[in-house]
Amino acid sequence: MLDTKLKNNDKKLIATLGILIISLLFSIVMIKSYPIIYEKSKEYDYNPFESRELIDDINSTNYVLYQRLIEKKTNTVKNASDIFINNESIKSVTEDIKLEGNYSSYKEEDIKLDLKRNFEDRFNGWERTLNYDLDNLEYYALDKDSKKAVYSKSNEIDVLENSDGKSKERIDTLKEKYQFYTIIDFDEDGSISVRESYGANSKSIERTLRDINRTNVDYKIEPIKNATFIYAVPHKLYYYDNISRYISIEERAGDFVASSFVVNLSMMVAIISLLIPYRLSSQVLGFNKLCKIPLEFVIGLILFIIIFFNIYPAGIVQTSVNSDTLNYLISVNINKNMAHVLINLMNLIIWSIHFTIVFLMTTLVKYIFKIGFSNYIKNHTYTGRLVNKLVNRLRSIKNRVSAIDLKKKPNKFIFTALSINLIILVIMCIVWIFGIVLAIIYTLVMFIILKKYSKDVIKKYDKLLEATHEISHGNLDIEIDENLGVFEPIKNELQSIQKGFKMAVEKEVVSQKMKTELISNVSHDLKTPLTSIITYIDLLKNKNISEENRQSYIDTIDKKSQRLENLIEDLFEMSKVNSGNIHLNKMDVDIVSLMKQTLLEVSDQIEESGLIFKNNFPNEKVILNLDSQRTFRVFENLVLNITKYSMKNSRVYIDILEHEDKVDIILKNMSAVEIDFDVNNIVERFVRGDKSRNTEGSGLGLAIAKSFVELQDGSLEISVDGDLFKAKISFKKKK
Repeated sequence: MLDTKLKNNDKKLIATLGILIISLLFSIVMIKSYPIIYEKSKEYDYNPFESRELIDDINSTNYVLYQRLIEKKTNTVKNASDIFINNESIKSVTEDIKLEGNYSSYKEEDIKLDLKRNFEDRFNGWERTLNYDLDNLEYYALDKDSKKAVYSKSNEIDVLENSDGKSKERIDTLKEKYQFYTIIDFDEDGSISVRESYGANSKSIERTLRDINRTNVDYKIEPIKNATFIYAVPHKLYYYDNISRYISIEERAGDFVASSFVVNLSMMVAIISLLIPYRLSSQVLGFNKLCKIPLEFVIGLILFIIIFFNIYPAGIVQTSVNSDTLNYLISVNINKNMAHVLINLMNLIIWSIHFTIVFLMTTLVKYIFKIGFSNYIKNHTYTGRLVNKLVNRLRSIKNRVSAIDLKKKPNKFIFTALSINLIILVIMCIVWIFGIVLAIIYTLVMFIILKKYSKDVIKKYDKLLEATHEISHGNLDIEIDENLGVFEPIKNELQSIQKGFKMAVEKEVVSQKMKTELISNVSHDLKTPLTSIITYIDLLKNKNISEENRQSYIDTIDKKSQRLENLIEDLFEMSKVNSGNIHLNKMDVDIVSLMKQTLLEVSDQIEESGLIFKNNFPNEKVILNLDSQRTFRVFENLVLNITKYSMKNSRVYIDILEHEDKVDIILKNMSAVEIDFDVNNIVERFVRGDKSRNTEGSGLGLAIAKSFVELQDGSLEISVDGDLFKAKISFKKKK
């Protein structure tokens, strides 16, 4: 046992080392690929400051700042529509309406009002963009005629406006602070030009601005004139706005390259895991515990891996390649060589964990296919367990419905079912129009459930009907093993009827057999003494017989007549017992004295048998309310039975035992022959222990004794132990 355990531990250790080696090798490959990833990410040529989205935001900002310049210049509040909507705009819209054929329904004043309202809505959107979506943008706007200016955050970039006064030092300072700036000019005719740009191509910005101005609105507006706009974006962004979002798109190019490398290497690890036999890969330490983790947690872990290694690979690569992490470690007084070691070790650990998890997840997929997807869902997920509980609960409800006792009032069940139905209907009413869809679904579900239930009920009903049909045709051995649900009480009653019929049939068979034996035995027992009587009477008719023979014949006739008389009396007694036409004359009787009297009456038979009677009687009287004559007959029959069938010269034990609530009379004797009869039948009519019928007797002695005892609310039990025959009479005491 210990050797087997050690071998299993060795297998687990080898498997674990194997997966760690595979993960380390792929981690090294990933780290060695950092320079390739870094260079390939540069191939994605995307400049956020040349993007159409950012230039569109700058273009709309031009109009907002121009409106502010006009207000500052005129020192009055002006609506944007008053500045930018002119007669040309109205004329352009009017022409469009004429082309549509709806001009007659519009007035010129209405057209002008609608046009201004439309432009104000659009202009408000531009203002919201500037105020809320361009927090990282710094701007400087100048009206060339009045030299009035507006600016945001700082006025450092105004130095860019006057090219003659620019100094190299101040420009270099600006480039250290800003990653992008541009100067946009509008002349007196409204023509646009980009004078200078840093961080983006001037021509590209100018081209995009002109294209946007042509397509920005669907009608002509007053152009911006004699104004200069300077925009700048600092290196350090303090807000999450459109600008930071445009810049992050560029960084995602590097993420894509790094993620592609991670995905390709992960797929290779997964393929290796699939190629390794399950019996080997499942030996990895901790895999048995991983199998028991609910699927929801496993899915969460997989999603975390997907999200983490979809977002951060480029960051890991960049910080490892561009010396940011190295410089930080050196800044906290870590040796440069040690810093390189720490960076490589950190990367090795990160990627080893990743590839190990990929290997284990692939092995887990193999495990799921091995045990079966449905089995895994049922036993290894919270959802499966919940569904399983719900199914069991519904099955329990179905069984309860199927097991309704039709003998009881089903009010409680009906009330419960209607209450549940009411709750469902209320929910459907609450969800308004969707309630119709729910009602249709609910109706379909109820139809399926009721259809299945009705089929089940019909099937069980047919099963019950088939069983009753078989029983009606005399097949009392048919069995109904399955649960019949709502018909279960009827099945139980039917089985009781079946059992009763079977017992009645068996009893009737026994009764018919006993009747046949009764006729045979009575015929034999009546015929034997009668034949002897007739024979000896014929002999007495002979006048030549001697006196001695005559007397012998008369004695024989007398004995046979007595036997015939006793047999007829026994038959008469049994007839009265069976018909119930018997009267008991009960009185207080000393059962001890009655037993002694019985033994005295049959003392001759006892003496002839040579039996030794051992009596154990109480010294005091034992008074019971009995019919003394019939109780005497019971004792006489039992004692005479003992004298006939006991082993010669053996001992017979008679005990009278008084208890608190009853009195037991027990007679025990050893049988002369082997007891090979059924003790349950020995007390029936004409049943004798002597099957050869060599001894005299009617075969009614024990039957009469049992009947007389039971008529007096007592009991007679016969039992045997080997050749020991035991009769036990029990009478209840008077209360």
